[in-house]
Formats: sequence, C-alpha cells, structure tokens
Amino acid sequence: MSKTLELDRDILRQAIALTEKACNFRCTKYPDREECEGCIEEGCNSKRITWTCDGKTLTMFTAALQELGIVEADIQKYCDYSIDHGGYCDCEVIFNVKEHFERGEKKEQKRKARDEQRPDNV
Repeated sequence: MSKTLELDRDILRQAIALTEKACNFRCTKYPDREECEGCIEEGCNSKRITWTCDGKTLTMFTAALQELGIVEADIQKYCDYSIDHGGYCDCEVIFNVKEHFERGEKKEQKRKARDEQRPDNV
C-alpha cells in the first residue's frame, strides 16, 4: 500500500499549514505584511523572502502534528512521507511536500470529475 493512502489528507493539509505559519515567511520588501500576497507565484525574487528553519529537522512539522493530536507512531509516518517527497526540514515541507501534495489533490479531483462523467454501464 502506498504511504500516501495511509495518511489522513486533512491532517497532512493542516500540518503543512501550521508548519508554514511557524516558519514565519516574510517578504523583506514588504516586512509589515502578515502573509505573502501572492508575489511568490508572480515571480518574486525569492532572495526577498525570509523564514525560520534550522535546515536539518522537522521540528515545527512534528510540533504541528502533535498539536493536531497525532500519536508518536503516526507522526513518524507523516515524517517519512515528508522525507520521501523532499521535505527534509521544515521549510522543505513547504517548498516540496506542499507542492507535491497539492498536485496530487488536483489529480484526484480531475480523476473524480472524470469518473462522475462516465456512464454507469461502462
């Protein structure tokens, strides 16, 4: 069975969001903004973005999972998933795992839409 299927998608989505908040992403061009207002997607020079991450651990991701009530044995499954998808530290969860997860969600939505359009007798 795939690791993706073993994970609760809602928990993963929430943990990624909490990790992103904990990383405290800030744009140095507009430091008073609470959140980036889409400039990253618009081709913002990433050298203007700062964040908090030790570059070595999944400390904030793990804390997010604990905050969501996930038990230690299951936390390891989420961390393994993260590492398998390029999330070796907290900021990489945002840069790699979030992107991979969102792509998977979009593919799943397209598949469901396609399945709903098929006639029942096929």
